[in-house]
Amino acid sequence: MLVLLLSCNENVDEEITENSPSVIIAGAFYNFQSVDALPNIGLYAQDYITKNITNTEKELDTLGRFKFEFEITEQPGVMLIHNTIIDLIVKPGDSLFVEIDATAIRRKDVFEHLNVSGTSAEINKNVIDFFYNDPIDYEIFQNNRRHLSPTKFKSYRDSIYLVQSRYSDSLLTNTTFSKLFTNWLEAQKLFALPNNYSLFEFYFKDENDLKSELNKDDSISATKFNIHNIPQVLKKHRINRIASNSIPKKLIDHTLITSQRGASNLNPTDTYSYYLEKIIEIYSDKPELLKLMVNDFIKSNLNIENIEIYEDHRTLIDSILFKTDFESSLKEKYVSLKMRINTPQLTDKINLKTYASSNIDSLIQKMISESNGKPIYIDNWATWCTPCLSEFKESTPKLIRQFEDEIEFVFLCYKSEKRQWKSTISKYQLKGKHYFIEKNQIEDLTNIFSINGFPTYTIINQEGEIINTGNDYRPSNTKTVQLLESLLKK
Repeated sequence: MLVLLLSCNENVDEEITENSPSVIIAGAFYNFQSVDALPNIGLYAQDYITKNITNTEKELDTLGRFKFEFEITEQPGVMLIHNTIIDLIVKPGDSLFVEIDATAIRRKDVFEHLNVSGTSAEINKNVIDFFYNDPIDYEIFQNNRRHLSPTKFKSYRDSIYLVQSRYSDSLLTNTTFSKLFTNWLEAQKLFALPNNYSLFEFYFKDENDLKSELNKDDSISATKFNIHNIPQVLKKHRINRIASNSIPKKLIDHTLITSQRGASNLNPTDTYSYYLEKIIEIYSDKPELLKLMVNDFIKSNLNIENIEIYEDHRTLIDSILFKTDFESSLKEKYVSLKMRINTPQLTDKINLKTYASSNIDSLIQKMISESNGKPIYIDNWATWCTPCLSEFKESTPKLIRQFEDEIEFVFLCYKSEKRQWKSTISKYQLKGKHYFIEKNQIEDLTNIFSINGFPTYTIINQEGEIINTGNDYRPSNTKTVQLLESLLKK
């Protein structure tokens, strides 16, 4: 195993140049007998400036190879997911090649046999070695979390927090590391550790004996686990995905949860405004963190076609993000969304259907008769549903391309605004038949299709029978293709 590499003179790590926004992360598995026995590999990347998310999964080719290509605007941390999370750092224009030992199951084994080459390889070797040399065994930690009592786990957690903190401190004294890796390492110490350990209360949320313990310690006095007492998030720390994405998101979620009572009687538009005001009120003393949080909150809303939150508070939002890295991308995102809402581009293969009656049995019969004997794949979704939109990016279009001549694809949109419904369809160019579900239709449809949340996928066979409804057969799941193929053979 490589020791932590010295890269103080590596220009590839020190310079962030103006290149193509595309990043390529390719790789291959080795030490395997059959590629069929290997699981898919996933990638999650969130651009902390644009807040665009790449969340995708790739099948391996016959030689065990894979390739991801996505766009970013800065140098963020991304996650390659195979048996464990492999943190990587990339910048626009990077091309990385990752070799993974197919026999490695445990986290340390994955990192021990992991090889990285290409641009930004040096800083990624530093990151890999950091996790490989972590004095805490991840599998032991997870086992203790599952099996120790709350009190014993809390004591264990406190002790390993100190061990990991000292480990980071020892590396931060090394002046030969590159500036970028030192920034990542500092952010790991300041933000990743408190973020990870502040999750303790969720591990045992159903344990009665934990409440008083948390009230005495974690919720008040144990500042190392109190996410509100973290230091200021500086620009140099944004190279670490925990500092640039997880911390702002977690604080936003916490603000929304603790502010729910004040927003309980507000309409949806006023609710978002109330939450924005609370975020600004609570974090105004941490301006750099506030910029990250406001950027996250507003752009995440624009990503789900909620344009009103920006239009209603544009002057305030623009003043907070004035002359920051977030300013221009916010304006671009807003202008693009405004144009798409006003003039949605819908091709002839996008069929917007109307059905005003509350007779849902008749609606289902209408869908069945119009399918002309084909199986029907129904996507029950909402414009504000992030997992729904994640499927729309790649997986849904891919599934449609594979089966568009043999399967009837129907999309039912619930609890949304009509103009956002059309805008979302235009954004992802979803071929198929689309229904906007009115309020008087929701209850019966959710009962018939057993909808407990979104997305829900309902599959109807050639005989008009519902054979599955739930989240199992989503477009990105390989068994969805298998089920549809089996239906077509009947």
